[in-house]
Amino acid sequence: MDALRHPDLVALGHRLRRSFDRAAAAELEVARIAHARTRTLRDLLVEWEDAGHRIGVSTRSADHESGAIDAVGTDHLALRAANRIVVLPLHAITSIELEA
Repeated sequence: MDALRHPDLVALGHRLRRSFDRAAAAELEVARIAHARTRTLRDLLVEWEDAGHRIGVSTRSADHESGAIDAVGTDHLALRAANRIVVLPLHAITSIELEA
């Protein structure tokens, strides 16, 4: 009999694998939560830009713009709507609405 195929070792291998899978899933969840807690407004806008989402943005001056995210810079957001591009400084944004 092959020593590595002993029934006790096979059962131990299965238990270790399940334990490893649970630990890996827990680590992944911890990393996901940490990422969600540390991401910035800019990070969120970049994710939405990559996904092709449209958003509505309100600013301090009570202006409201909506459109597709054209670009996200380090300090600004560019929205494309109705054959024009509106550039907004990130510090002026008071709320963002993700359009369905």
